[in-house]
Amino acid sequence: MQATINQGKRCSTSKAFLTPARKRKNLTVKTNALVTKIDIVDKKAVGVYFQHHGKEYMVKVEREVIVSAGTVASPQILMLSGIGPKEHLKQHGIDYIADLPVGKNLQDHVFAMMSARCKPGSGLSTLKSAGSLLSKMKYIFLKKGPLTSNGLEATAFITEEGTKDTSVVPDIQIMYLPFLIPMDTTKEEMAGFKSKELQRCFLGLDSITEDVTDIEGVTLLPVLLHPKSQGEIRLRSTDPEDHPVINPSFLDDPSDTDVLVKGLQQLRKLMETEAMRPFEFKLQNMQIPGVSNDENSDENLAEYVRHFTTCVYHCVGTCKMGAKDDPTAVVGPDLRVNGIDGLRVIDASIMPTITSGNTNAPTIMIAEKGVDMIINQ
Repeated sequence: MQATINQGKRCSTSKAFLTPARKRKNLTVKTNALVTKIDIVDKKAVGVYFQHHGKEYMVKVEREVIVSAGTVASPQILMLSGIGPKEHLKQHGIDYIADLPVGKNLQDHVFAMMSARCKPGSGLSTLKSAGSLLSKMKYIFLKKGPLTSNGLEATAFITEEGTKDTSVVPDIQIMYLPFLIPMDTTKEEMAGFKSKELQRCFLGLDSITEDVTDIEGVTLLPVLLHPKSQGEIRLRSTDPEDHPVINPSFLDDPSDTDVLVKGLQQLRKLMETEAMRPFEFKLQNMQIPGVSNDENSDENLAEYVRHFTTCVYHCVGTCKMGAKDDPTAVVGPDLRVNGIDGLRVIDASIMPTITSGNTNAPTIMIAEKGVDMIINQ
């Protein structure tokens, strides 16, 4: 698996791009600052208002403003500045400058977790061994061992029907982690199980107190690559410190649930193949009370998906890029906000549709392309 790791350490875009440029005279970095709005005069971005250590400042710009606050915060900043759905802005008493579908088209990858225990001594990791003193020493002094990994050791792309035809576009990504992940037991009740029983029942533990982090096994995450469900971002208020309303609308389209069900069924078949038999995998219990006697039935797995699906934090699309005549677009192919001079959005929010895989590298590519367009304009 490719990852943004350098010499055993996570290498973020900040480390890779910003840190080497910190001493440049034409660069000023303000941390713990909050952008409150963009100053727009006669349909042109002329400055940015922001708060820093309790004081408000306004910075004038000579060329253009670049918004790179991400899929959630970029639309919030635009709407606070008067760029967004006209009726929504009016509800909050904001004078609209450009009536654009900002905040719409929210998309994210989602997955339904599946786990399997294996026989002891199979060579797989446990969370406890990964966090052991020996593991930490290997990481600190040799930059080796499990702590140099992001945990995702392998991936596969498959279709819901399991076809081997390479011309068919995959609709499921399988993420493989070589250890068991404890289930969320913070809720009082989930899927008919009391929180104390949830982890024991689904991971096949001998008792409620058995330590999941010390059991060998694997966690498999079938990820929905092409969700048809779309959510939106909306303002909660005109206060920039108020988090916006995030309505992801996961699984609103029934076909998304259907694809994840097929993905789980494909995984169950995979774990029963000849190649997997030496590990003696014991699949987790996926039976939802009162649904179906057949654990692998569409009905039972659909209910499992509805209860245990969560997002991959790959959200995109809320400042959609499109052609100039596209009424659903917020920015054009040059990433300029439609109808506003001197303002671009350059982050994952401009993706028209979510990518068929992880969004980290594509987002970096968007930034690289945006820089190239700015320099060569």
